[in-house]
Amino acid sequence: MSMVVLHADEGLMLDYASGALSEPMSLAMATHLSLNKKSAVDYDALNAVGGALLEDLHAVGADEDDFGLSDVLSRLDDEPVRARPVGFSSVTTDVVPAPLRDYLPSDLDTLPWRRVAPGVEEYSIRTGSNEGRTALLKIQPGQSMPEHTHGGREITVVLKGSYVDGCETYRRGDLQEADEEANHQPIADHKDGCLCLIVLDAPVKLTGRVGRLLNPFIRF
Repeated sequence: MSMVVLHADEGLMLDYASGALSEPMSLAMATHLSLNKKSAVDYDALNAVGGALLEDLHAVGADEDDFGLSDVLSRLDDEPVRARPVGFSSVTTDVVPAPLRDYLPSDLDTLPWRRVAPGVEEYSIRTGSNEGRTALLKIQPGQSMPEHTHGGREITVVLKGSYVDGCETYRRGDLQEADEEANHQPIADHKDGCLCLIVLDAPVKLTGRVGRLLNPFIRF
């Protein structure tokens, strides 16, 4: 697998439902499911199948623990409990869904954004996990990201605007999953730019001619 486009696949949903994902990856999935109706419907269907299977096991007297189902089903909607900040403006609440707002200390326009590349700003999100990197990326209209590949898995969820990667366009609520087989260079929409949530479990590696020289200076 190099890139999964637009919607979370069944494997990612199962990992999320079973609690197998890290907190940052679970945050990305919760954000995606709150914005993408198709994935939300698919996830609800997956939960329904799991519940029906458990009922069938009880009907025949089987012990669901033999199948590991009780633990999975007990964690289907188990999200980290965090104190929710108050006082967000309508601009922020219209763009950022509830699961992600719980991780923000203030409105989008007052976050301490850091310039990481021409036309690209980042806000690093703190989670209770030391695994990987979680951040918001704000990309100016028509700006391209540096060409890069990955040392592990990257999940991107679009919050506002859109971007093009290869032949695919990713819009609000869409999810893109990339791994070490992907070598890509997303380009933000030429009119509206793009605001994304990104989660990585390993550093990126720049692959362009100039980018290769910058790899030793990349902060993860």
